[in-house]
Amino acid sequence: MAGWLLASEVNGITFDFSGGNNSGGSYGNIRHYTVDGLSVNVSGWSLDDSGTWRTGQLKANGGKLGVKNSRNDNTSKIDNSGWTDFVLFEFSEAVTPFQIDLTNVGYGRAGGDSDLSIWLSFIDPNPFENHIELDSFSYFSTLLGHSMTSETSSRSVSFNGGSAVGNAMLISPYGNHSDDSFKIDSLSVERSIRVPDTGVTFVMLVLGIGITAGLYRLSRS
Repeated sequence: MAGWLLASEVNGITFDFSGGNNSGGSYGNIRHYTVDGLSVNVSGWSLDDSGTWRTGQLKANGGKLGVKNSRNDNTSKIDNSGWTDFVLFEFSEAVTPFQIDLTNVGYGRAGGDSDLSIWLSFIDPNPFENHIELDSFSYFSTLLGHSMTSETSSRSVSFNGGSAVGNAMLISPYGNHSDDSFKIDSLSVERSIRVPDTGVTFVMLVLGIGITAGLYRLSRS
């Protein structure tokens, strides 16, 4: 938003996804988590062969997040074998995400690793209160990047070296592959605050002084 700068506070919070509500796992379900007063709504999505977005079942088997889509999906992992699965995070306030922990990587004997992509955006009104119905990537202005690996074991992914701030994040297996599969164990973020742009504040202060002085002169005349 014009006239505002984004500033991050060092106040790390980790969501370990070991709890949450809405355990039924119906298509379009949303799971809710709160840690130290910061809340996040998490939902599962898939992009089908025709490029159409579809709601998925966000699973939490054993406290690990996964997605089951409606294309004869026999796994609750986040994968790109067939349709590409996505996990959407909608935060109650602005955050700087910096680490995600992955587990249950690969397809057992069939192999596979955990290449992934991450997007971040600041959306107004806040998507935590106004849930996004994904129908395109237009909500996400920033592709934070891709994390590529040949490892087939659980791993921690550090990202967002530029300290980008947002209130909505999207994670998926790498879209140009078909052998990536994992679950999300935890997500770490820092609380962030929106502070006034000092330049704009200075201009408003000068204008305020001028208006006050003018009103004072009128009152004296």
